[in-house]
Amino acid sequence: MSVDELDQLQIAFNQALDTIRVEMSRNVLPPFSSDASHRHPTDEPSYMPSPELYKARRIALGTSSRTADLKNILQPPFEKVVEQSFSVYDTACLDIFVKAGVVDHLAHADHSKGLDVAIVGDNLQLDQSKLVVVLKYLACRGWVRQTSDTQFALARPALELLPGRNGRKWAMTPGKPAIAQALLSQVTHNTWRFSWRPDQTAFQIAYNTPLTLFAWMQERPIDFAQWSSSVEAIGDVYGMATLRDVPWKKFSGSTFVDCAGGKGNLSIALADILPDSTFLVQDLPEVIPSALHNIEQHALRALQDGRIGIEAVNLFDEQPRGGDNVVYLLRHVLHDWPKNECVHNFKNRPVSILKNISTPASDTVSRTRSTALTRSDLSNGIMLSPNINPTSSTPENLSVPPNIVFAMGVHLMGVLNAQERTLDEMHEIITMGGLEVHRVYRTRGIDCVIECRQGSPASSQGLDFSLTWGRV
Repeated sequence: MSVDELDQLQIAFNQALDTIRVEMSRNVLPPFSSDASHRHPTDEPSYMPSPELYKARRIALGTSSRTADLKNILQPPFEKVVEQSFSVYDTACLDIFVKAGVVDHLAHADHSKGLDVAIVGDNLQLDQSKLVVVLKYLACRGWVRQTSDTQFALARPALELLPGRNGRKWAMTPGKPAIAQALLSQVTHNTWRFSWRPDQTAFQIAYNTPLTLFAWMQERPIDFAQWSSSVEAIGDVYGMATLRDVPWKKFSGSTFVDCAGGKGNLSIALADILPDSTFLVQDLPEVIPSALHNIEQHALRALQDGRIGIEAVNLFDEQPRGGDNVVYLLRHVLHDWPKNECVHNFKNRPVSILKNISTPASDTVSRTRSTALTRSDLSNGIMLSPNINPTSSTPENLSVPPNIVFAMGVHLMGVLNAQERTLDEMHEIITMGGLEVHRVYRTRGIDCVIECRQGSPASSQGLDFSLTWGRV
């Protein structure tokens, strides 16, 4: 890292912090604190930050992550090796914290003092000395505060792990350590190392099964329900940004086909925004009962009026629904499948709306030189959401969010031989599927939305719409 890079980091970080202070004051928000006893208003899934606050937080986090470059220079390499090898215990200790009930006990303690491990150990039948070892590690990772030698209190991030919250739903899903341990065997396997089949992954090795992840879960309803809950958590956390930052009303009056739509949460939300549109949620037969129950609970009137329907359709079968003014939605779907399957999926639709596109950074669309879509494409009809673009003075890749997207890509490779994708990679799949990218909408979340149409962008007026979801 050169002196110039250090100067860039310092300037960007200070500017971001100044913007955060201004925006928090303007929106009458309390100060951030890791020791807070209650959620900060911005921690609520329903909170939508201003574009300026969202961008400033992303840049500040991106700048913080770039300090790893500085650490790589200053830290002895052996210490880096040791530190990285021990990172596997992050998830192991978090599992103990959540699944053994420790976080629930600490949640009822005096926030300033916390709770003594002797009390926690007695209530949970855990060895208090072992519990201290785990909690000390969690303290250095920011989940708890050590208020005395044997007392610990929850830090603000741990509030997301309480029952009913999305972080809890995500953390309760099992399997990540087992998958991670089997990844080496997957990538070095004698016959699987070049395979992209979903039944030749670390998952089969870890669980000693020939079944794919989805087939395995079909035989285990409890595991399937927990997995579905974790997927819904992602939608709950980032769904508001998707609804707010995409001009859905231009599709008013369209018929939406929600492909592999799960319980129909996206269609339910869009039905409120687009009262003149109709929605059809498609998924596998075993998903239909839970989708129907969810729609009855949250959109009964729309169901009774025929504005929302449900249909058992395999994602890779020929699409039975078509016609004029149809919008196909694929949300958090394509990243579950290898490239050939995604291309096949697009070709099965007379016009497709693709979602679940993965881009590694929120500035990929407008700033990565190798990307297929840049600002020069604006003249060809491609539009980028203007309100959350990084400033031109922001150093390259500084607004990259934390490593969620990259970690998700590794996990998807381990369970399905799938991956998160850059915009370049999604552009390739889209064009191979016979579609053209019309617009890219960046959102105040980790998703972006890609609108696709048949034919060239310049000649697509009047054709049905297609949307593609992706990570940013």
